[in-house]
Amino acid sequence: TLFRSDPVEFMASDAHGQRAGHLGAHQATFRGSALFSAWADELIAVLAQDIQEAAEKSVRYSGTFHLALSGGSSPVALLQRLAKHHYAFPWKNTHLWLADERCVPLTDPESNFRGLHDHLLQHVRVPYVNIHPMPVHVNQRLCVEEDRGAELYATEISKLVHNASFDMVLLGVGLDGHTASLFPHSPEAESASLVVLTESPNKPHQRMSMSLLALIKAR
Repeated sequence: TLFRSDPVEFMASDAHGQRAGHLGAHQATFRGSALFSAWADELIAVLAQDIQEAAEKSVRYSGTFHLALSGGSSPVALLQRLAKHHYAFPWKNTHLWLADERCVPLTDPESNFRGLHDHLLQHVRVPYVNIHPMPVHVNQRLCVEEDRGAELYATEISKLVHNASFDMVLLGVGLDGHTASLFPHSPEAESASLVVLTESPNKPHQRMSMSLLALIKAR
């Protein structure tokens, strides 16, 4: 997992390594960006500050900030810090999206949206119309392809997000190498659609996920 009690590595937001002084020795590089090691609480604090600075910059430039978040346990501490320590965050100009969702009701403890709600949304003032859960529950059914939930979400992204390019996407990486709900050797990862239905080897098996195309378009 990303947030642990032992030092962890992360990819710096600045490719020139301007965070090095805050996060210890330079460890390695990944695709031209610097990697640093940090204790979990320090990493969380810096990531939260980076997100706020990106949000403020985006709001100054375009009036909005579109942030896509993945679920699971990894982002919980980060969401809690944003909720409790970043009172100047431009929430009223922020749109929150999900990079992936489990095909369960949104109130289910397994739901990524439920985690986002419990750890962030109920503590900050984000306009209701700026919150964009994935439509996994359509026509009283969960992730049935004929209900076109993935298409609905892709249409919503195309309508509200310029060039379908999110200002920031926050992702984790599983032990098997999956990110969002795109799993190794999954054909859906290469889809030309922005949003796809996928299948996880772990329960709950059915998922909805932004495609690799959507994720790599992020700024």
